[in-house]
Amino acid sequence: MTTEADKWKKRFDRERNARYQAEELLEQKSSQLFIANEKLEEQIQIKSSELLNEEKKFTALFHYSIDGIILFTEEGKIVDFNQTIADIIQVLPEQVTGKHISALVPKSHLQKITDAISEVQVQGYSRFELPFHRLGDKKRIAEISASKFDVSDQTIIQAIVRDITERNETSAKLEKATNAAIKANEAKSMFLATMSHEIRTPMNAVIGMSQMLMQ
Repeated sequence: MTTEADKWKKRFDRERNARYQAEELLEQKSSQLFIANEKLEEQIQIKSSELLNEEKKFTALFHYSIDGIILFTEEGKIVDFNQTIADIIQVLPEQVTGKHISALVPKSHLQKITDAISEVQVQGYSRFELPFHRLGDKKRIAEISASKFDVSDQTIIQAIVRDITERNETSAKLEKATNAAIKANEAKSMFLATMSHEIRTPMNAVIGMSQMLMQ
């Protein structure tokens, strides 16, 4: 009987030790899992903070850029645009958001936009100029640089619009002034060449006569 009791006691002790070991191992694993979870949460918070900062930077760059920015899908559906482009084309975002890009472009220039979208889809980039009118203002020229990037499963085309009217006018004035300077320089060279010839001819005669008189 004592032998049987010892046998059951040893079995009980083994099971109890095994349970203690399992509980201790479980506690260790739980502690490790808790620490790993805390580190993961910390990393998630860091990444979330970084993403939030990047989003704030993008938002600031997007809304306060001196250039107009339009975002639209490959199909031409307008996603968003900033205040600068709203000022350039004088429309409110809620008036055209969700509509086709053709809503912002005169029909006479729609083909150029279509060709630019095709070029972006193939080459990833396109640059072109487009005339536009502002209410109560003369015709102006916009330089448009378009590129694409992927957001989730969707491709977005970004068009950066810059009013280059003043730049072109300044360039034209500079070119005109340069041409005028070149013509003035040519006229001066012609005048000097003519005067040199007109002076050299009688001087040669005077020198010849002097030599004859000396002889």
